Amino acid sequence: YSPAEVMAEFFRSLRPLAELIALRPTDLGLWNIHLIHRALYALSGPKTATLIAPRVGLTQKTVANHLRLASELRLVERDGDRFELSELGHQYVDARNPDMPPDHLSEAQASVLRGFIIRDPFATATIFGIFSMVEVVFNLARNGYPVPRPLVISHFREATGKIFEWTEQKTAYHGTRMYSNYGIELGLLGRAGDSLYLTPDGIRFILLLQLHFLRHMLQLVVQ
Repeated sequence: YSPAEVMAEFFRSLRPLAELIALRPTDLGLWNIHLIHRALYALSGPKTATLIAPRVGLTQKTVANHLRLASELRLVERDGDRFELSELGHQYVDARNPDMPPDHLSEAQASVLRGFIIRDPFATATIFGIFSMVEVVFNLARNGYPVPRPLVISHFREATGKIFEWTEQKTAYHGTRMYSNYGIELGLLGRAGDSLYLTPDGIRFILLLQLHFLRHMLQLVVQ
């Protein structure tokens, strides 16, 4: 009889929990959320990346990558090679500021995404990455505030299960910078020099997420 093996087997047998543990942030090579706007705003109906590309002045590969991030944010739905706005995507597009250029991410748009992430922080790998970034800054603030980026890099890599993928310091820096940029665009984090801050919205966000996380884990245990 081995208590350690019993506990390990119990952990492995919880399929929903195993799937949750396997969730890791993806690196799509896009430094900011607003980069997807041109492709996103071109989706007046179901379209392919090939059809959108010449309309927005981007390559087909670039458009496909932008739509992939939009899909990770649950703003678009895919059917084969055709993309269209999801219900959340329509809300996001409607929340844009028409007086600003396409690359502007309005406060109303940020609010739409923040609300969705709070409701389902494990919906996709990218959403999980945003949630994790804010949580890491929140947890590290116990050591000192503001939180130095080098400290965030090491802890974000470990907290998100990327320790064996982001083996190079440069890769870890890029991944951390990407997700901290997402958090900043959504109004959850602030940056000054090489340090990160939690905004008032970021503190509210993480506290609400803690409640949703506990509810989610209880549902997994009950299942």
